[in-house]
Amino acid sequence: MIRTLCTVMAVGLLAAPVMADVTVTAQLAGKAGESQSVTYIKGLKMRTDSTMMGTPSSTIIDIEGQKFISINHKKKEVTVHDMAQFREDLNKTMKTGAVQASLKPNGQKKDFAGRDCTGYDMATAVPMAMGGPGGPELTITMAGPVFIAKGAPGSADYARFHNAAAEKGFVMSDPRAAKGNPSAQGMTQLYKAMADTGGIPYYMEISVKVEGGGPMGGMMNKMMGGAAFTQTVTAVSTDAVPDDKFALPADYKVKDAK
Repeated sequence: MIRTLCTVMAVGLLAAPVMADVTVTAQLAGKAGESQSVTYIKGLKMRTDSTMMGTPSSTIIDIEGQKFISINHKKKEVTVHDMAQFREDLNKTMKTGAVQASLKPNGQKKDFAGRDCTGYDMATAVPMAMGGPGGPELTITMAGPVFIAKGAPGSADYARFHNAAAEKGFVMSDPRAAKGNPSAQGMTQLYKAMADTGGIPYYMEISVKVEGGGPMGGMMNKMMGGAAFTQTVTAVSTDAVPDDKFALPADYKVKDAK
């Protein structure tokens, strides 16, 4: 969960007329350990390279192509997910209601990576019914402080990408994990809300909780409840990202997700 959620850093000014490429380096920490990620955004494509416990992996999101691509460097294997089909399949097993995401200024100011950042209290709620309509109803909540560097370089391009992702209903984590972790859908809306501030989130601290749902909700709360992680941006670059950064390794086996 931590490794995939780190790929997401949203923001910006949608009206900016000039598009540029953006690269964000971030450090994550949580119960599963620490991980470093480098995320590249070029137009409506995003690639994230991360390493956790010495194991490297990559993901590529192609919004226009409606593809989520997982790259396993250890196995030299590429898995391509059709996101339109994924959303259809997900609705058969769990029906998600309107996702609520909010950011409220908390009056705090901090410096991260040489940027003055404004503090917000974040809250996101994902209401859902397990097994589709009529199933046990529960709510996945996420909350914590977020510090945003308003007007930071790359803000407009982050905003453009993440607003498009929210409009298309993308999830920002591996679809296989997202089927058992509905909070991934809430993350998409959270980063859209941060994009609306006109800045890049340089630090966030998020905790997850499951409310309601009877025995099923209790089981999910044991698995997900109490999960928490921090994400800290250490560098942002607006240098050009080469097109081949989004090409699949020629010697890897490519398969479509089932």
